[in-house]
Amino acid sequence: MNKIICTLLFFMPLFSIGQDYNGISEAFKSGNSSALAKMFDPKIEYIADGVDQSLARGEAENKMQSFFIAHAPRNFTILHKGVSQNDLYYLIGELTTSKGNFRTTIHLHKMAENYLLQSLEIEEL
Repeated sequence: MNKIICTLLFFMPLFSIGQDYNGISEAFKSGNSSALAKMFDPKIEYIADGVDQSLARGEAENKMQSFFIAHAPRNFTILHKGVSQNDLYYLIGELTTSKGNFRTTIHLHKMAENYLLQSLEIEEL
């Protein structure tokens, strides 16, 4: 019985982060910058077109909205996800848009009961 409880406690954080991965995936698929911004840290590292910026949540939401307007999303596929030794969660995905494909690299960290996007990199494939 103790083995079962220990196993459940070990995997419980992975179940909750899975919900966040699904939310991120759906936001990218639908081009919903508002839904994505709800998962942003108050300050987010935003990297696009080789430019690295530290932006407030609202600024990053505006950048994503502009990106989605210029590149209408068609699909989003999670290629890889996991957790580093430093308890930093990551997700690598491929975003298919009207103007080509993009690789997204996302880092999240746990804040209270939520996982927040700490950095978002978008690079053209």
